[in-house]
Amino acid sequence: MLLENLYGDIVSDLCAGLVGGLGLGFLAQISGMRCAIFEAVHGSAPDIAGKNIANPGLAVVRSALLMLRHIGEPEAALKIRNALEKV
Repeated sequence: MLLENLYGDIVSDLCAGLVGGLGLGFLAQISGMRCAIFEAVHGSAPDIAGKNIANPGLAVVRSALLMLRHIGEPEAALKIRNALEKV
């Protein structure tokens, strides 16, 4: 799906509910000018830090997998993905 930044942010937040919530949402914004941003949808989630109710780091790691693929490191992305699945 290709959207402007504001609409992409809204749609990604809404769609995160389909996969289990904002804590699992991650995204990549890639322009045609060799510029890309990879991020978790939710931010750092300081309000739930230390409460053992979510793992906000999971989305950050998943967005890093997108970045690794984007920069031509699919083997590294696969190793990290396999480690995540084991955990």
